[in-house]
Amino acid sequence: MIIRLVSALSVILVLCSPFLLFHSTAQVSTPLTQTPDSLHLDQGYLEGTSSLLTLKLVKSSQTAAALTLNSDKSFDFTQRTA
Repeated sequence: MIIRLVSALSVILVLCSPFLLFHSTAQVSTPLTQTPDSLHLDQGYLEGTSSLLTLKLVKSSQTAAALTLNSDKSFDFTQRTA
């Protein structure tokens, strides 16, 4: 009887352990308005132009900020928000 009870409890513990671990390590996310600027956009941009394209890079990280066609500046290959 005791062996069955211990066995049943261990099965329940094994099945519930992923949920217990997830719950114990979960963190509350910080709203984006409170996070610091990690790309350092205030340091400016570098811009390079070819005959077809214009590439705009963030100086501090060399991250593509924009990639546009010279013939159509309204279309941007990079996805920007705001």
